[in-house]
Amino acid sequence: MRGAIARLQRLRVNTIYPVVYNGGYTLFPSATMAKYAGVALDPNPGLRGRDLLQERSPKPGPGKWR
Repeated sequence: MRGAIARLQRLRVNTIYPVVYNGGYTLFPSATMAKYAGVALDPNPGLRGRDLLQERSPKPGPGKWR
């Protein structure tokens, strides 16, 4: 942890927001979490097969994003 904090300081990151509301799990499929934590997504049965990041991302309207 100290090494990670020191690296963030060298990169001039001055604010860290710990995520505690979701128990340390991601609410979207994550290859990084699968690699380092062994779980790619929050194991809550209600999230199985869902990608909340994709569900919450804004969708372009007609005629936009050409």
